[in-house]
Amino acid sequence: MKKRILTLLCVVILNFGVSAQTNLTYSLTRPIGGGDLNLIEFNTSLGTETIIKTYLPSELNNYNPEATTFDNQNNHFITVGDFGGSDSLIAINVNNGNIDFAYQSSTEEIFALEQNGSKTYSLTRPVGGGNLNLVEFDMSLGTESIVKTYLPSELNDYNPEATAFDNQNNHFITVGDFVGSDSLIAINVNNGNINFAYQSSTEEIFTIEVNGITAVDITEISVTNENILIYPNPCHNLIIIDSDRKVENVKISDVSGKIILSELEENSIIDISFLPVGAYWVSLTQANKSFTKMILKQ
Repeated sequence: MKKRILTLLCVVILNFGVSAQTNLTYSLTRPIGGGDLNLIEFNTSLGTETIIKTYLPSELNNYNPEATTFDNQNNHFITVGDFGGSDSLIAINVNNGNIDFAYQSSTEEIFALEQNGSKTYSLTRPVGGGNLNLVEFDMSLGTESIVKTYLPSELNDYNPEATAFDNQNNHFITVGDFVGSDSLIAINVNNGNINFAYQSSTEEIFTIEVNGITAVDITEISVTNENILIYPNPCHNLIIIDSDRKVENVKISDVSGKIILSELEENSIIDISFLPVGAYWVSLTQANKSFTKMILKQ
């Protein structure tokens, strides 16, 4: 039986934001003991560091280490910082440290940033409060557009320290409160739909990074638990349960816990065409053990 996995690399976030390009790593830092911000280039293969630029407080006074990403197309370190006395989305040219673009959103409070091509994405809240938005920023044009606004029943909160971008599949990856449970979620930035959600029963997830070289198509990633495979996820009309052991019972419940379907006999293919679009719990009984995973019907 072939199982697919989501390739994740856990990293430790330091006090300042770090972005990498090939073997060069960039960070906005302060000297030990205090001082002005520096843009530092670290060469991890040589074990060296170079100060590209030191910023006066009038240039760049502070920034949010949770909100950093790297624009590989344009060689920019992207962050949210105090630029000219206002919190702004800024793009720093790592060749010379110059701030090439600065954009202040008048509507959105920006938390975490992820880059895809020339576009920057963030899960935000309106200034003053409100529901989460997935926002697309075009730094060179100085524009922003809301891809999708999420109801609290869809996405209530998320961890801005745990975000990454899957460039192969165009997904903003984060850990968030998805239908009442902390889950690893993948958001399609083309339409804002949550295409995949996985709740770990064993691990507390802090930070995440996607290895874009080996990541598989996230629409084909299946929920796995020991010897059980449930796919596709998201699904449409059918789900398949694949296991090398007999599955004795299958129950499907809505997010409130109400049982919608119960299969007593072993059945590897289950018709869910009658279910409305949404999130559901699939509970399996096997060898006197129970496993529960979430699926998304589209």
